[in-house]
Amino acid sequence: DDLLMKLQKVIFDKDYMSMMVDGHKKVISDFEKMSTDAKDDDIRALAAKLLPTLRTHLEIAVKIEDGLKK
Repeated sequence: DDLLMKLQKVIFDKDYMSMMVDGHKKVISDFEKMSTDAKDDDIRALAAKLLPTLRTHLEIAVKIEDGLKK
């Protein structure tokens, strides 16, 4: 039972991190578009301001995901 629980946890962790990486990529793409195409100046500015943080989160998620593949 312990082996099955550990295997399920590893599978869950890998799937979860894959979803986090994909989600961050989508959000970054959306924010990049908003930072240039939004009609409202405040929206463009906010999107541009948040992009570095989102990119950092993506980098961390990728490192975690890569670590789970080993």
